[in-house]
Amino acid sequence: PFNKGVLINDKLYPVTVYNVTRFNPVLWKSLKENSHCPGNCNPKPEACSYPFECLVSVCPFGLTRNIQIDNKKV
Repeated sequence: PFNKGVLINDKLYPVTVYNVTRFNPVLWKSLKENSHCPGNCNPKPEACSYPFECLVSVCPFGLTRNIQIDNKKV
C-alpha cells in the first residue's frame, strides 16, 4: 500500500476518496433542527466548538475540531 496513491505498472497515480451520501432533505432538516451543531449558527464559526464527540466523521459545514475528550482529540 502507498499513502500517496495507487501504483499501476510501476507508476504512482494520486487517489482521492470522498465520503458521500445521497442528499435527503427531510433527514437534513431533522438533523439541523435537532442538533446544537455550531455549523447551524449565523454567522458560521471557523472552528467547531461542540463540547461532545460528533456523530459524523466529516463535518458537512467544513468546520475543524480542536477539542479533546478523555485526552483524545475528536
